[in-house]
Amino acid sequence: PRFDAELQMDLDVDARPDIIRWSKPPLEVAVQAGDLDDVTFQQNDYIVLQLEIPKATVEAALIKSNAIGATSLLNIAPFDIDAVDLALKASITIANETEFDDLSNAMNLAGKDRMDKAREFARQSGKIIVVTLGGDGAFAVEQDNVYHAQSLPIEPVDTVGAGDTFCGCLAVALSEGKSLQDALIFASAAGSLACLKNGAQPSIPLRAEIDAALAR
Repeated sequence: PRFDAELQMDLDVDARPDIIRWSKPPLEVAVQAGDLDDVTFQQNDYIVLQLEIPKATVEAALIKSNAIGATSLLNIAPFDIDAVDLALKASITIANETEFDDLSNAMNLAGKDRMDKAREFARQSGKIIVVTLGGDGAFAVEQDNVYHAQSLPIEPVDTVGAGDTFCGCLAVALSEGKSLQDALIFASAAGSLACLKNGAQPSIPLRAEIDAALAR
């Protein structure tokens, strides 16, 4: 199988934070674990993954990332039972409300609400969990620390692509040395702005738009 996708993380102030270009339809692309053999990860890399590629490939990327000490961000979408084991291998797990509820149920996490269960996930795994809450923003739990970020006050046009934008921008912010709190704020603002246009890729905001929204 041939992987004909290009993922570009561009940190230039006027560039989109993450751009994915497909040279053929995504459903025809199969990224296999062996495709990572010639890929070199560095300790300061941020590896962004989700579950729309083969699980074996995701697992191979996580193992390779952990071996070198890179930071992996796993968006457990679309959720299935394999997400449990993969989430425990990732540095940072990202889930929306429904996906986190599914993860919580699969792991039998104790707690009366999502926050309690997120704390339990962080305690059991020793990893970071990020839960996006749509118009209510997002929260993250790291060990005993809890961080919150609000969404921007907007009238959404189309929410397609907001989650992908959030994940990409969280990785960008962390790679720039931002704290988890500041990265969460940056990603939440970017995800909000992605709801102002139709479509997935066209809705990804420019870096200048994110910075301007946060400066208001």
